[in-house]
Amino acid sequence: MQRQVPKIKQKSSLIEQMKQPPRLPKQAKAIQGVEMGRGKIEIKRIENSTNRQVTFSKRRNGIMKKAKEISVLCDAQVSLVIFSSLGKMFEYCSPSTTLSKMLEKYQQNSGKKLWDAKHENLSAEIDRIKKENDNMQIELRHLKGEDLNSLNPKELIPIEEALQNGLTGVRDKQVTVLLIYFHISFYL
Repeated sequence: MQRQVPKIKQKSSLIEQMKQPPRLPKQAKAIQGVEMGRGKIEIKRIENSTNRQVTFSKRRNGIMKKAKEISVLCDAQVSLVIFSSLGKMFEYCSPSTTLSKMLEKYQQNSGKKLWDAKHENLSAEIDRIKKENDNMQIELRHLKGEDLNSLNPKELIPIEEALQNGLTGVRDKQVTVLLIYFHISFYL
């Protein structure tokens, strides 16, 4: 009997299989440079309002987290303000600064004016009124007899005159009221 020789076809297919790269699990494909994970999405407005709101919420949380991370990791001063399509505001500011300080820095470094002359005038007017209010509060305390030790005799004279005028006004009003009362009761 003749011995049968194995088919060469089988040997060649085995050799060809050995030449081909082995099949790797999915994790190994990432190492080889094959992209995995989410596919790229087209950046355009999301038409479905529910999906848009969900995406906004997730991305807002993500960018807030990144702002906090860069602030902590790099000791950077970060300020982030986000307005939703409904007008709701979300903000983050590094613990080492304030939003107004960040805006001042931005204005100084960029050379752009954030506030026009009208706003500056209003701000100056507010400061003037606050100072005037503080002075009136001090004057009122003096009229009540508080904080008088810090005043010199020259400063006490106008306060005494104001109190005398006030006392005279109160007495005049009392006399007027009493006269009217007696006049009415006399005719009753």
